[in-house]
Amino acid sequence: MERYSTSYREIAAPLLGAVYLISLNWWAYNRDLGNKPEPNATLLREEVIKIIQNSYHQPKLSSIDATLLLLQCKPEDALTPDHTWTWGYTSQALSIGEAIGLQLDASSWEIPEWERGLRKRLSWALYMQDRWTSLMHGRPSHIHEDNWEVKDIENSDFFDLDDDMEPGTDKIPMNGIQTGRKVFVEMGTLSTILGTILAEFFCYKLARTGHCRALPASASNLRETAPLA
Repeated sequence: MERYSTSYREIAAPLLGAVYLISLNWWAYNRDLGNKPEPNATLLREEVIKIIQNSYHQPKLSSIDATLLLLQCKPEDALTPDHTWTWGYTSQALSIGEAIGLQLDASSWEIPEWERGLRKRLSWALYMQDRWTSLMHGRPSHIHEDNWEVKDIENSDFFDLDDDMEPGTDKIPMNGIQTGRKVFVEMGTLSTILGTILAEFFCYKLARTGHCRALPASASNLRETAPLA
């Protein structure tokens, strides 16, 4: 947002296009834009996909950011969504993420602090996308815990946001930024729990041998240990 307030030209083209595309969901609710013709979402989507694909030849963190935003956009036809595209694009994002080391712990790397925080947030966003897309489509997830070195997300990883909340506290957030940060952290925890379940439930060998029957007991343990909302 700081870069955008300076000039939209400061934002990488794939990321800017994805932001514009997902922002169309709120076009009709804006007092200044609601009475004006809405941009061609189909054409914008095609251009966004094209520039994201072009950025993969020299991938950057903004390439992953743009892809994740694109995956959150509503499908062109809500009645017949293209599930194959969603699963394939998620897999592509994971592959590009691995190419730039988002599966690794960057806490000791000699890079700026803001980049370490951004890397960790993008890593966990990819992790969440993998787990929940896997659940949605009923397919095995791609990220394996043995190859996942990223540490848990913390308040200090949100370098560019307000820091009114003390690290390690459960104080109720007082604004949208703090709420988003807390939701993101808790979503990461929930995604980790989901990953444990998926590792057993979406394993073809275990399904054939019947070992998945132990899942109800595991779910009961999770309910007992999970914090109250």
